[in-house]
Amino acid sequence: MLSTTAQVAGLVAVVSVPAAVVALTPLAPAVALLFVGVVPAFLALPHGRRAAVVGVIATSALVGAVELVKPWPLAAAALMVLVGVVVGATAARGWQNTAAISAGWPATLLIAAPFRVEGLAWLADGPWPVLAPIGLSLLGGAWTILIGSLFLTGVPASPLEALDGRTAARYGAGLAFLLGLAAYLTATWFPGTMAGWVLLTILVTVRPGASETKRRLLARSAGTIAGGTAAALLALVLPIPMILVLAGLVAMIVSIAIQLRGVHYAWYVTVLTAGVVLLNARGENVLPVELQRVGSTALGAVLIVALILVAETALRARPFRLNHRRPDIRRQ
Repeated sequence: MLSTTAQVAGLVAVVSVPAAVVALTPLAPAVALLFVGVVPAFLALPHGRRAAVVGVIATSALVGAVELVKPWPLAAAALMVLVGVVVGATAARGWQNTAAISAGWPATLLIAAPFRVEGLAWLADGPWPVLAPIGLSLLGGAWTILIGSLFLTGVPASPLEALDGRTAARYGAGLAFLLGLAAYLTATWFPGTMAGWVLLTILVTVRPGASETKRRLLARSAGTIAGGTAAALLALVLPIPMILVLAGLVAMIVSIAIQLRGVHYAWYVTVLTAGVVLLNARGENVLPVELQRVGSTALGAVLIVALILVAETALRARPFRLNHRRPDIRRQ
């Protein structure tokens, strides 16, 4: 088994090499797309290469679907309903956490502007706005599978907690409803912004149990504010684009390491938010990016809380209806 230091070094190599290469090309603004493929590969790799390959292919396919449906709110809503149903279905085998996190990254792109790179106008024509994001995602995932398996063999696989069919169905239905509603609202009113983060908030926060969902919601809200504030302060002190990009890459690497080692969720969100804000900002506009991120998380939190309240009200009402029927049963 490799030492922790060797594992971290391998993690840095897996993530930083393709990102560093892309950062030196005109595709540098799209470097975050590499992590869309890296994340599912890392989460699934401890369970075997086959699981990692399936995760990367499915996530990259979702990236392409996201780019195809962007102009139409109803299509965006339908796609996210399907994502919710699929994540719920995976819960029957215990893959819900990996599926939710992996789907969350492409979901953040759903409301953003269509894929475009300044200086490479040809990427905006023909099939390239769809194929280029898919290619970058596959590149990040393939690199992770090929090299990560050499360095991360000592990382224990997280246990898979399969849900019974009924619980998985309820979980998937709740996700589908929230994701579909949020996708339609944000695609209609906030196109071309970072409002897609509300979808990520729903995917990674909602859990089959209300108590766990509430705990993750509080941790996510606190982590989002802390990470966004840290990124804004760094940009204020060192408003140098290259430094901010490098800091964003380091933060993304650390966030994946935290995810693998099972550190408290709030820390993961803090580091992840800082990395995302830095990679999506360009020095002077870090604050607007942070505000969009925080606002999206707040909207997702409101929708989740509303669903929890409705569900808890329905559960409290159910025993009353059953007790109300008992006299009728006795009379028979």
